[in-house]
This record gives sequence, C-alpha cells and structure tokens, in this order.
Amino acid sequence: MAGGPFYPLYTGRRDSIVAYPIIATYELPSPLDDLSKTIESFASRGFDERETVLTAQAQSTAKFFFHRLYNFSGGDGPDPSIDPEFLQLLRSNCNSIHHSSGPASASPSLSPLPSSEENNISTVLSQDAGMKMDYEGPRTGFGTLYYRSLLQRKGLLFVDQQLTSGAETETWVRAYASDLSLFQRDFGLAMIKLSNLKVLTAPKGQVRLNCRKVN
Repeated sequence: MAGGPFYPLYTGRRDSIVAYPIIATYELPSPLDDLSKTIESFASRGFDERETVLTAQAQSTAKFFFHRLYNFSGGDGPDPSIDPEFLQLLRSNCNSIHHSSGPASASPSLSPLPSSEENNISTVLSQDAGMKMDYEGPRTGFGTLYYRSLLQRKGLLFVDQQLTSGAETETWVRAYASDLSLFQRDFGLAMIKLSNLKVLTAPKGQVRLNCRKVN
C-alpha cells in the first residue's frame, strides 16, 4: 500500500498472550533522543549504524515533535536544525492542536513553500496529534523522499534529523536518498532481521489465527 519493496518473512511467529505496554514503551527508542543514544539503543539489539538509518525510516506516525516547533530544549524558539520553510508548514498544520493545549509563540515571518512541495508534504500531515511521517504516496519511490527530506533539514522528528549529524549515518542517508534500488535491498534485509528480534519459542506465546487478537 505504501509502495515499499517486497521482502520475505518467516511465518508462524509466536506472539505474547499478554500486553506489557510499560515495558514496550521503555524498550522503544525515544523520538527525542540524540544520535548517540539512538545508536546505542539500536546497537543493544544488534543493529549497526546502517541498519539504524534503515529502521528509523520504517516509522509511520508520531506525536512527539511539537517541542521542536515552539519550545526546543526548554526555550521559546524552534529547533534551529529545521528548515525555516518546513517549520512554517508544520506550524500551520499544527496550529489548532497547539492552541488547544496552550498559547503558541508567534510564528516567524517566513516565505511560503512552493505549492508543489507543500502539496507533497501537507497531504500526509493532518490535524491530528499523531501526524503521519511517510511523506510520499504509493508508487513514488518509497523511502528515498524520507532521506532527501533529512538532507533538506525537513525531518519531522528530532531523532530523524539527528541521522544527518553523524559521519557514518549521514553517509547512509545520502546513499539511500539517491539510490532507490540500494535502499529497497537493504531495507528488506533490515526488516527481516527486525522480524527475528526476540522471537518467542514454545511453550511461550501462541501463533495467532487473527494477528489483531489472541486466539
């Protein structure tokens, strides 16, 4: 549906019959982490920096970026790493949400985005706190626009934009931004590896008949 590459996955994976939301939240890398913490978090699960760059792109929704627009690092201004025009677009889309939670800082006087670029990005930004991050639509080169956006300082989350702040991670960002075939191959391999992370074995868990609920 998102236009991504095909990759094979093993069937018969066992899922837990009990949910552990607190543990799951703790285990997930934070969207507010800097690059060193992100790399450390992925490394603890056996992923190198290249695979970190790949799996970071697999995120689809998030709601942890308002501080980048108005209150970065406890100050009154935005994250200086955001492209000014992209900042204006995000603020305009988040305006009603931000006002509902408190007074907003005045938006800076910035020139508007070109209409073609605004359409590409704003079509996936909604008036909901969980804004989508997959900037591209079906059959438009899944993945590469995410990396091109980072090179233009248009990463939605702080943790996304941080991928361009390290020498090795930026190298991979540039590689995947310009080579769709390379991205699709490596993304598939990373997803296969991710699917094999902490797999349950019998008698723990169950193979679900319906993936949305326990048997």
